[in-house]
Amino acid sequence: GESAVSPEPALPHSDNHWSESERFSAYKFRFITDDPGGKYTGRSGVSLSVTGLKIEVSDTQGGGKQLNCSSTCTLTNPTYIWYRNEQPVSEQNRAVLYLRDRTVDAGSYSCAVKGHEEIRSAAVCVFEGLQVKVEGAAAAPAEGQTVTLTCSSTCSSQSYSNYIWYRNGQPVSECRSSSCSVAVFSGEISYSCAVEGRDLRYATVYSPKDTRAVILPSRERKEGDSVTLTCSSEAGPPVLTFNWFKQRPAADESLGTGQNYSITNISSQQSGLYYCTALNQLGQHSSAPARLDVFYNTAAIYAASGVIIVLLLIFIAVILWMRKRSAQSRSRSEGNTGEVRFNANKKPIGHFLCIKCSFLVRL
Repeated sequence: GESAVSPEPALPHSDNHWSESERFSAYKFRFITDDPGGKYTGRSGVSLSVTGLKIEVSDTQGGGKQLNCSSTCTLTNPTYIWYRNEQPVSEQNRAVLYLRDRTVDAGSYSCAVKGHEEIRSAAVCVFEGLQVKVEGAAAAPAEGQTVTLTCSSTCSSQSYSNYIWYRNGQPVSECRSSSCSVAVFSGEISYSCAVEGRDLRYATVYSPKDTRAVILPSRERKEGDSVTLTCSSEAGPPVLTFNWFKQRPAADESLGTGQNYSITNISSQQSGLYYCTALNQLGQHSSAPARLDVFYNTAAIYAASGVIIVLLLIFIAVILWMRKRSAQSRSRSEGNTGEVRFNANKKPIGHFLCIKCSFLVRL
């Protein structure tokens, strides 16, 4: 004869893979003989009961969610571990998990008991929405380069087949799957995705917009001051690179990269119009130019003029003093010769004393 046991399902990773009838069933032994009508099945059988973890979801005030992890097993002071999209949720070790933010907290949640992390509950999807990832351009791409957009559910346990893509709010007919290839664009552009037949929150990615260049400090700038040029922009994904330029008649001058650009000890030659560009994986956007006016430092000019005038007066005084001293030296030198000179056309009148001769001369 031939004996057999009723087919027994393979033990799954988690008890949640068992159907309700499989969880609590009686399994019986049966054997079959060579006689076509000869077979026997045990009457009592073996009862099988599978226990495990499950999550119950309930609403809270303010539109939040409460997740409760429970087990049909009897556990003594268990510590629970929560997972969001297969990643542990930090600092959460209680049986109850509260979720409030529909954007930050969206995802697939499961739980396990510490020490038995390999046995997890079935995942539940909370605050499901859609998300778009940009792939194929790790660094700042050039205009015209192709990047790939991928649309997926915020819950890792969910997947769909039919998607709808939008460019600046208009349907993109050539994209119907979860991925869509697009070209990098110069200017403002946005992409979003939806699932056909499902009312899920749209996910949107967009190139930089509202780009602004600001010069600080905003007060009047004088020669010798320092200024900082700051660029800001809104983008999703975030801005990868900021570039700075100064407008020139022939071609704009590239100054450097970075959200901030500093100029120290500025001069009047650096006056002009400055602007910045913001670039991410989808495109770039330029700011309106900001004017930098640099004025002469009048205080420094007055101070320098005062110094020059003082030095000039000192120089003139020195020259006059030297001339006077030179004249006095010549006078003493002529007086020591004992000679007296008179104008031939005029007859001198008076008495003259010759010092060396020691006598009085009368003319």
